[in-house]
Amino acid sequence: MSYPVRLKTGFFETTAYLLSVVPGAIRLDPVDGTQGDAVVIAKAEITAIMLSRKTRPGIEIQTQGKTFFGAFTNDIDRGKLESDLRKAFGSRLGSETE
Repeated sequence: MSYPVRLKTGFFETTAYLLSVVPGAIRLDPVDGTQGDAVVIAKAEITAIMLSRKTRPGIEIQTQGKTFFGAFTNDIDRGKLESDLRKAFGSRLGSETE
């Protein structure tokens, strides 16, 4: 299952991606279809994942060298996303409550 997300790519810039939880990784594919710009973050690189429930549901993915910030663009099945992430990444996943 893919989840539409806008990733922060600059100071006042975001880019539309589809986030997928794949075996051993998180995959971010640009909505515009530019395959060369796909981002795959391997499980070994991920130090923490945080799901937030601010005004719009969001995600923060921390690696050793970079932090990815994103806001989900549509109403998503947050329970399914959280379940998928927990199965794949276990204790690396944190979640803010309302």
